[in-house]
Amino acid sequence: MSRLRVGLNLLFLKPAKVGGTEEYVGRIIRSLETEAVDDVELTLFVNRRFRIAHPALAAGHPTVVAPISGDSPPIRIAAESSWLARQTARRPLDLVHHPANTIPQFRTRPAVVTIHDLQPIVRPQDFGRIKGAYLRTRLRPAARESRMVTTPSEYVRRLAIDHFDLDEGRVVVVPAPILSRRAADGDGPPRALGIERPFFLYAAITHPHKNHITLIRAFARVAAIHPAVSMVLTGGPGRGEQAVLDEIGRLALNDRVRRTGWIARGDLDALLRYAAGLTFPSRHEGYGIPLAEAMALDCPVIASNATALPEVLGDAGLLVDPDDIDGWAEAMLRLLEDGALRKTLVAAGRKQVRALSPGETARRLVATYRMTT
Repeated sequence: MSRLRVGLNLLFLKPAKVGGTEEYVGRIIRSLETEAVDDVELTLFVNRRFRIAHPALAAGHPTVVAPISGDSPPIRIAAESSWLARQTARRPLDLVHHPANTIPQFRTRPAVVTIHDLQPIVRPQDFGRIKGAYLRTRLRPAARESRMVTTPSEYVRRLAIDHFDLDEGRVVVVPAPILSRRAADGDGPPRALGIERPFFLYAAITHPHKNHITLIRAFARVAAIHPAVSMVLTGGPGRGEQAVLDEIGRLALNDRVRRTGWIARGDLDALLRYAAGLTFPSRHEGYGIPLAEAMALDCPVIASNATALPEVLGDAGLLVDPDDIDGWAEAMLRLLEDGALRKTLVAAGRKQVRALSPGETARRLVATYRMTT
């Protein structure tokens, strides 16, 4: 078969601010690089900040830089229907993949869209008025006007099919792959972070739906029983940041809960490798990359029994109602006190992530692209 020429619309990508979408995009690009070099030739359409934030990705592919920073959504949206449309028309592309939920209103090439979740529709309270209204307006036409739709999970696939009345054959699950199992350096967490074992970890931006408050209240009960245990909260500040800090202070946990903010990938891997467990109480997720990363690094997981998280975790972790404070406290105590349970969950986690290979991701993407042309 001939090599497919695929444009990738990355004008939306604001380094270190897009969170899971940025991580997902980087992983699918690297999967295609290593597993589908004879099948797909990528051209990246990016904003001015991309090359600085992702030099390796930019160096590996033809990269076309738009005259925008990506900081202003209205400017980016306008550039997608003008600058991007002109640039893709000038190049011999078979299709353009738009990996961030929407597609431009004006396009010059067949479109593939990745819909990461339908959160603006099923949980509109999680969004500001303008952003929420825009996404609710554009998600349906993005799904219906694209030749093919990819989703990170079966949970999102079913939602998209049902909400937008899509043909099931046009919607394909393409999960984020585990690229490698990164070994942690040394014999414990990064010393620069000043963290001692035992500790639990939650890696998430502090948006309200990530549900940090429930976790902190549950941890207070655990801390009262185990005076040596701590909680580490990584991830950038979100709309709920001040509420999280206030709750930590209200419960007098300032010396037991460490709020690091964003940390480097290697440091996060080391924390996962040595944590007593990853706690993930989010109320809504279209996938859940941190769960897969934790399982790949032999870290037991406690997660919400909501949305896509049970699908990602399978039987390799403990599932708790996102608002059950007693349930979260009990689950953390079980991981601290039951060594046999920890070993069982670690072994199940290794098995669960075997299917999340770059080869499988590339295979599904290439098949999707071929169905588009």
